[in-house]
Amino acid sequence: MSVEKTEEKKEEKHTEEKKLRYEIVEEKRNEFFDRLEVKFIIHHELQPTPTREEVRKYFEALYNKPEGTVYVVKILSETGKGASHGLVHIYNSKDSADKYEAKHIILRNFPELKEGEQTG
Repeated sequence: MSVEKTEEKKEEKHTEEKKLRYEIVEEKRNEFFDRLEVKFIIHHELQPTPTREEVRKYFEALYNKPEGTVYVVKILSETGKGASHGLVHIYNSKDSADKYEAKHIILRNFPELKEGEQTG
């Protein structure tokens, strides 16, 4: 009986994940910084705000970009609303991202880099 309950919970979680809906509000090409700036809304009714990692991976897949070229700059949620809005920077290359993206944004998107600095 407990096995069935576990399976039911997994199905519910899978169903809830499908309720995430991304909406691109604006795409702006910034030639100076060699990046695409994307404003978005995520509809996530009855679910917590998606993590930076989830959002970053979604945009990496959507724009077919390798890891290290997409950075979630911000995600803002309002209490009582099932939606969040934010901004993503999508660079043409990892070199451009390393050159132009703020270090604190890089660390927020890849917290393991900060841990590596402390131990190394």
